[in-house]
Amino acid sequence: MQKIEKLLQKRAAELLAEGTVERVLAWQAGEFFYDNAPAAVGSADECDKLVYNEFCPANLCKYLIETSHAGKKTAVFLKPCDTYGVNQLLKDNRIKRELVYAIGTPCSGMLDINKIKAAGAKGIISVSVDGDEVVVNTAYGARALLIKLRMRSWLSR
Repeated sequence: MQKIEKLLQKRAAELLAEGTVERVLAWQAGEFFYDNAPAAVGSADECDKLVYNEFCPANLCKYLIETSHAGKKTAVFLKPCDTYGVNQLLKDNRIKRELVYAIGTPCSGMLDINKIKAAGAKGIISVSVDGDEVVVNTAYGARALLIKLRMRSWLSR
């Protein structure tokens, strides 16, 4: 995901520097590694604060309503599931297509820290994904959880 994050930052900076868009909607780091939040940046210098990882669940399409009404050309990074929201906003004439620069991001599913905690992980320091496994590093050692892809549920190993 770090490679995707760097590409996201680079593309956002390019679009802003070229003047293709006035604003970019993406995600920024929160207080903890698992609470990334929506971010709106307006200059290429701000793009290094953008992040993309398994803890970016926020659907950014709802923020397009405000930027569209303000008449600002906006780039927005969309996970595959988010594109449905943009399509609906376009159908409902809530946003103007000519003001939206949509960029797709790959996504194999987002993680939910509450589900990880519910699986018994305590004292979580970091979380990483390796294939179908989520490796949770805790103050008490590492713990592997298996992602059941179809149901998006967690099974402890």
